[in-house]
Amino acid sequence: SPQFEFSEIQDILNRHRTLTETNSQLIEQQKKSVTESELRRAELFQLSRDKVNSILNRNNEIASLQKNLETVTLSTVGMQSMADATYQDVNVKVSELGQVHASVENLFLRLENQAQRYKKKKPVEPLGTTTTSPSTPSGDNDHGKSSISSTINSRKTLEYLETIADYITDYQSITEEWKDKLLNVYKTNDTYQ
Repeated sequence: SPQFEFSEIQDILNRHRTLTETNSQLIEQQKKSVTESELRRAELFQLSRDKVNSILNRNNEIASLQKNLETVTLSTVGMQSMADATYQDVNVKVSELGQVHASVENLFLRLENQAQRYKKKKPVEPLGTTTTSPSTPSGDNDHGKSSISSTINSRKTLEYLETIADYITDYQSITEEWKDKLLNVYKTNDTYQ
């Protein structure tokens, strides 16, 4: 049985050596794992901090862009309001201009028709393109046509006004002649009485 004991002791020593080596390996592996875990934890912390900073920067950018959007929106609303007011003002002025065109044309036609009775002239054609209310432009083309029509109406109206001025001058001359004749008649009548 001493051999049995010796063999047991040898086995125990071998087992101890194996366990000691395994323990050393495990301790070394644990150290490596702890080091690697700390390294990963530091990387994760840095990555997390970078992402938080990135999110804060993006939020700041979004806030800045939102503020710019609000400023541009307010500016756009203001400009649109000004454009609407200008458009309404233009419509009022175009309407008034149309009324002036119509009034001048009407006066011209009355004077011409009155003059026809005395001159036996051919009847005068009305302007025919006078607008008394503004048309709503639906695009640049319509606005251009309206502008051309307005220019033509303005030229025709000026021609009518010149003719009307001639009629008024003629009327004033005729009135003066009649006044002079009437004064002469009264003077002659007064001298005979």
